[in-house]
Amino acid sequence: QRVDVQGEIHIIGSNKLAIDSVISKATESDLLAIPMSTCVQGNVAELSQAYFELASAIVKFRQQTLTESEFIDQITKNFKTLHFDHSKIPSLANALAKNPDREFLLVSGGEPTVIVKGTGLGGRNQELALRFSVECFQQELPKGVLLLSAGTDGIDG
Repeated sequence: QRVDVQGEIHIIGSNKLAIDSVISKATESDLLAIPMSTCVQGNVAELSQAYFELASAIVKFRQQTLTESEFIDQITKNFKTLHFDHSKIPSLANALAKNPDREFLLVSGGEPTVIVKGTGLGGRNQELALRFSVECFQQELPKGVLLLSAGTDGIDG
């Protein structure tokens, strides 16, 4: 549907620009920063579970309790759920194997959705972070695994 708007419209930012900026700042801070996707979408409940499973597999791979092929097998499903480019799987495994002690971050962005039940407060970012945190606590994922879920439009927590 076309909407007529008077005046000029200027796009001053984008999901890709935000991700590129995070990658740049992380690299300046000597962090291994790996861009994963600009098109993550789907229900927050499924996405948070996929992020948890990905984080768990990374922890196990770095602790050498998963072989590289087991790691790749485990994360393949999560890549599909998170709309990550499957061609990045070998490079992720390689980067983690070559840098076993280096701090790193996976950076992605998109438009997750929430099924609203009740009249609570908060948005999709808050729900994603809380669901991920609860799963980490229940499954006793080691400390040091963090998830930042942030909005760039200024209206989501």
